[in-house]
Amino acid sequence: MILTSLNGVVRLYTLPLQIHPLHALSHYSSSKSFAKDLWQKVGPYLTLGWPQDTTGLEDGCITDEQFIALCDMIFERRKQIFFHLLGNFKEGVLGSIFDDLDRVQHMFYHNRLDVAQAWYQKLDAFVGEVSQRVEKWGGKYNYLIMSDHGFTTYQQKIHLNRWLAENGYLTLNNGSTEGDLSSIDWQKTKAYAVGLNSVYLNVAGREGKGIVGANEIEPLLAEIQQKLMGWNGPDGKSVMQRIRLKHEVYNGAYTRLGPDLVIGYAPGYRASSETGLGKVPQNLVEANHDHWGADHCVDSDVVPGVIFANRDLQNFGGVSFRDIPFLAIGKHLDQSHIKPPSQVSGGSQKDLEDRLKGLGYL
Repeated sequence: MILTSLNGVVRLYTLPLQIHPLHALSHYSSSKSFAKDLWQKVGPYLTLGWPQDTTGLEDGCITDEQFIALCDMIFERRKQIFFHLLGNFKEGVLGSIFDDLDRVQHMFYHNRLDVAQAWYQKLDAFVGEVSQRVEKWGGKYNYLIMSDHGFTTYQQKIHLNRWLAENGYLTLNNGSTEGDLSSIDWQKTKAYAVGLNSVYLNVAGREGKGIVGANEIEPLLAEIQQKLMGWNGPDGKSVMQRIRLKHEVYNGAYTRLGPDLVIGYAPGYRASSETGLGKVPQNLVEANHDHWGADHCVDSDVVPGVIFANRDLQNFGGVSFRDIPFLAIGKHLDQSHIKPPSQVSGGSQKDLEDRLKGLGYL
């Protein structure tokens, strides 16, 4: 609970209900006692996957300072948990995620850069603490520090399905001017957007009511790609930085499930949340006045991640996330057992175990 008012009336803001490690209805950690042991040996901690309440801040339920204090509390307890685990670490892999900096930048990178910079210094000091302890180990060990993305501001929200509709690739039922995926006339629709960086073709035999034949796919993708790259926003600048085909981004058994076009927005632009949900608003572009004013769901070259390693990094000309297993454990994962997912939803326990084995988790 966060005390938000003593001015004439007492107000408390309550965070979303969360699973209590000592009273969970089912096991949600591996091993079964892991979450419970941390609670008992280190102390209480928030168990939500996203405990930093960005929505509470966006909706005005808590102030900037209360949000930052919440992030501080989460960070300090995670540090304590990490050092507890580090103190008992003998062999294997110990990994921990500190995501407060991500949440802080979403909410402050665009208008309070000093807050974001202070958090970089906070994380840097923490890295120094960890390094001092690790350097005392001696012998051979692998030590990695990484971030999967950077940040940029975005002043404009893009309603990508509106663009597809205005350019003749998407049609709504009964002449509607707005709607969602349930409102689309699939017999007259060749492409649609769902997810923040994804465009899919309405492919015959793949989508439920697909109309785009196999021989149309390549020229249609090239046409949409070319038109999108020529799109300029209200500021006269290009909305798109780069648009790639799925095989240029992904590989492996799940490639066919990926988007047909991967949309890389230019700085200052990002897909709207409505686009992420497959909605078709009336407007094409909307000014972003949200507290959430910075993001990383843009072209990857705009927001590169970073990686530091204490050994072997010089052996890679262009390091990739695919190299992380080697940098961590000294060998590449064997992915030869990965099988393409079934066309049928669900799957047997054996199918699930086979996939996990192929990924190196079993």
